[in-house]
Amino acid sequence: MDIEDTRRRATASLDPSRRAELGQFFTPSAIASHMAAMFTPSGRPVRLLDAGAGVGCLLHAAASRMEVERIDAWEVDGNLVGPLSATLANTAVPFEIHHTDFVLDAARLLASGHRFDRAIMNPPYRKIGNTSVHRKALEDLGVKTVNLYTAFLATALLVMEEGGEVVAIVPRSFLNGLYHKPFRRFMLSHASLDAIHVFNSRRSAFSEDSVLQENVIVKLSKAGVQRSVVVSTSTDASFSDVHSSSSPFHAIVRPEDDNLFIRIPAGTADTDGASLAALGMTVSTGPIVEYRVRGSVTDDEAAIPLVTPKHLASSGFTHPSSLARANRLARGHAVDSDAWPIGDYVVVKRISSKESKRRILAYHLRSEDFDGTDVAFENHLNVFHSGKRGLPPSVAARLCAYLNSEAADAEFRSISGSTQVNATDLRAMTYPSCLAAGIEPEAV
Repeated sequence: MDIEDTRRRATASLDPSRRAELGQFFTPSAIASHMAAMFTPSGRPVRLLDAGAGVGCLLHAAASRMEVERIDAWEVDGNLVGPLSATLANTAVPFEIHHTDFVLDAARLLASGHRFDRAIMNPPYRKIGNTSVHRKALEDLGVKTVNLYTAFLATALLVMEEGGEVVAIVPRSFLNGLYHKPFRRFMLSHASLDAIHVFNSRRSAFSEDSVLQENVIVKLSKAGVQRSVVVSTSTDASFSDVHSSSSPFHAIVRPEDDNLFIRIPAGTADTDGASLAALGMTVSTGPIVEYRVRGSVTDDEAAIPLVTPKHLASSGFTHPSSLARANRLARGHAVDSDAWPIGDYVVVKRISSKESKRRILAYHLRSEDFDGTDVAFENHLNVFHSGKRGLPPSVAARLCAYLNSEAADAEFRSISGSTQVNATDLRAMTYPSCLAAGIEPEAV
């Protein structure tokens, strides 16, 4: 059976709007084979599930590498039941196709005592609405999450036997960010994190579908003892240049990190450094939302200078700028409370270009760059400060130099795979202790 031919024909036959609605991006055979190879050999026949089986690419790969007692496949799209049935019949393993939603079916599975030994998945990626049936079903299961792909992961863990393993290809976004913190807590309390594979290209996993998404493959063991984590990378889905290493869990999820960010070690991060708070500073999103202060925009040179990304370029900081919609804001209740005293600040654009060599682009704004007594920062910027006041000039200079270094870029990429640079991620970074006031800098 040519599973790749089946996958391509099924993809071509689907309605594009329906595909988008259901998040249907079928797994190429090379990725399916790699995922199947990540399972630990069982030594006995296993009960295998796929919570969103599509045409069965993942199940076919798994069944070809291990002894399987029974396959259970969930697929909500009736158009795929025929191809899926043909794929599973080719495995010569007893199977059952459940033409229903796996998350909504989880309560029945748990009540009936159905448990599984292995799960292999490429779950759908879609936000869960506050009033959706999935939200209510997950609440009944004690699961709090914001996206279907993490919902599928959570419910798969619930129906695993102790020691059961889940291998899934999912967006990288759950590794960091506050929205996914409840899921990370759930996942790490129910399973050990055994392995992560990272694709260095954002287009590589589902390139045929033009999906621009950071994806990772994760392996979890239900109620497993947490040991070192195998971290591997490859340029693309051909896996022709896989590099693999083992990292202690405390390097992946740092013990002091209440947000439980899951980091991808880059080998150059300063894990012995300090947090921003320990250095006496923090970073915040600029408080000025430009469209809310349109009525305050003025050309009066005595007004408060406003700093936006349009004032920042490779050549440095320019103010005023003809590129900016607003350069100054009139004083008044809509602005004054969000203006900070003139001082030395370090600012970082919240959105980095996909073509940019580094994710973090930092600028040192000096007190002499401004006139008057106050300055305002727009919310497309992250601002490093100390209690909403400027930093000592020498500290700001060292901080800016570090943020624009390869070491800082590696540390940031260990946390986030996104081109968005959020204050939460910048706060989660470790910084060289030499950045603190009164400490002589080492080379950064």
